[in-house]
Amino acid sequence: MADSLNRVAVAAALLFRDVFRRRFALVLIFVVPALFDTVVLLTTTSRPLRVTVAALREDLADGTNPGGTPLDLGVIDDGVRALDQRQLSLVFLGHAAVCFLACFLAFNLVSRRREVDRRLVLAGYRTVEVLLAKVAVLGLIVVLLVGWQTALIVPWLAPRQPALLSLGLLLGGLTYGGIGLLIGAVVRQELEGIFLIVLSTNVDPGWLQNPIYFGQSQRPQLISALPGFASTQLTVLGAFFEDCPQALVSQGVLSCGAILVLAVTLFGLRIRPPRATGERTRARLRFGKTLLVGYALWIAAFELVGRYASTLQTRDLTTAWDRAIPLVPAFIWPYEACYALPLVALWLFRDWHRFNVGLLAILLASLCAFAVYLFVPVAFPRPVLGTGVPEQLLAAEYAADFFPGANKLPSLHVAISWIVLFSVWGQARHRTVDLLALALVSAITASTLLVKQHLLLDVVTAVPLAAAVFAIAHRLYWRVTAPGDPPETALVQLLVPTSWRRLQRRPSP
Repeated sequence: MADSLNRVAVAAALLFRDVFRRRFALVLIFVVPALFDTVVLLTTTSRPLRVTVAALREDLADGTNPGGTPLDLGVIDDGVRALDQRQLSLVFLGHAAVCFLACFLAFNLVSRRREVDRRLVLAGYRTVEVLLAKVAVLGLIVVLLVGWQTALIVPWLAPRQPALLSLGLLLGGLTYGGIGLLIGAVVRQELEGIFLIVLSTNVDPGWLQNPIYFGQSQRPQLISALPGFASTQLTVLGAFFEDCPQALVSQGVLSCGAILVLAVTLFGLRIRPPRATGERTRARLRFGKTLLVGYALWIAAFELVGRYASTLQTRDLTTAWDRAIPLVPAFIWPYEACYALPLVALWLFRDWHRFNVGLLAILLASLCAFAVYLFVPVAFPRPVLGTGVPEQLLAAEYAADFFPGANKLPSLHVAISWIVLFSVWGQARHRTVDLLALALVSAITASTLLVKQHLLLDVVTAVPLAAAVFAIAHRLYWRVTAPGDPPETALVQLLVPTSWRRLQRRPSP
């Protein structure tokens, strides 16, 4: 353990020295933030400006006022405040500068040192030790940026909550530092990486998170789902207000942690020494890439349908049975497990035809559900939450959901979980794995009700939907594909329209 920590310290020290050996890094850290602030001071005036602070908004449907009536609308806080234009610009652009610089410097930590890090691994360093050194240096750089930016802001305004202001800047820097690591791990060419950095930092923390723009936006829910939302709001709150929403802190920490974990995982795969892989491992990698692409496309479609459905006239289908079901925040953990379930299932497949059938079944279930979402958009009031860790995670889930509601009936959370279970059933070598998978899917199903994300009608329609589309997908799959085709060829045939034109009556195996 001591030797491992010593190697991490040595690697971090060498990396830190290499970064600051270049004068350009010092210019970025110390000159660019000062330049941003100078431009703000030269181009803005100190006058009141009415803006919308998203973290201060209250809505009847978000659980802050359960049981409210339309008469309550007059006392609901719309988040509009009058702030000093110059001070707000200093805070907002200071946060944007920290995000941009952290993203760019993190990109340089990995893009130019990929071969050096790979040699360290070949020389005896563990991959995790190299990754820990990267994260440690990134943390030190972000701390320097936050300290310097705070020192630049303080002479022009007295922050109401200096600790919260620093936390917002820190989360913004770490979040976009993680995005810089992610870009460096994925993009091979430096020019493409710099373009992605400029694009992402300008669109999110540099433009959409601006409180001036947020109040006029037609899609504020989309803006609040971006990585820079929580850190920007915390920075503004720390500078001007006494409020400190715990759910917002949890959202920022979770978003930052997820991005950092994904970034270091992908970079670790890049520098890991090559090793011999079997046919089953190669197949898992091939179909894993297919699953990731499909997952990304599904999320995009789900968001588009949900955003549009949330603008339609919604219905509250809550029954007495739903009101009798208690809120159990601890069930947020199995609820969140659903998002990782398809990825975990990759390790169970032995027959990849079953994977293809499951993928087709998820597509059919999603198309059926999307049609219902557009015709029957459902919304219902949310409960009041406490301050514990499960409650904070559940509050972040509520905040990321569609407002006032959409994509509820039927529950794809439940339907897809059962489709995954049908697909992997009998694929593992031991029956215990099947029973554990059944227990997990059952817990996910119950969690949708116990965390008040779905109604009973959403769930009781989702399970039959999953069974029906899986049976239909099984029959379609073996009638569209040719007998004896390997799974890779069969999957391609599913994507070719001409294959569906020659449906034949073939018995299912």
